[in-house]
Amino acid sequence: MDTNPYRGWSYYRLWQQDWDGSGSFYGPVSLQFGKASEVFEIYPTLVESELSLSRRSFTSELSYFLTDGRGNRLISGKFPSGNTSHSLSLAHLSTGLYFLHIQNGKEISNHKIYKK
Repeated sequence: MDTNPYRGWSYYRLWQQDWDGSGSFYGPVSLQFGKASEVFEIYPTLVESELSLSRRSFTSELSYFLTDGRGNRLISGKFPSGNTSHSLSLAHLSTGLYFLHIQNGKEISNHKIYKK
């Protein structure tokens, strides 16, 4: 297991070992690490009033914005480097589906958020 992958694309060959001791290689398989979505934990995704953002890594500043289904930007802000948690009040929003966009440099990750 690669516990410290490179940021960006990594390539792996996978080894599968059978019960009888024989095995074979598969791959290469490519995986991309370091996207903005890997930096945040977002909970809950079914929100009554407050959405929590917990940051696993805080080496750079991230920005975020929340949009409705039509793409209208409703909330936006920055998550400064050094902070590990942040919360957004969604109490004023109507029930429905929203999209949280997290931007880390040129990378943007999108997350569905449901408001009760």
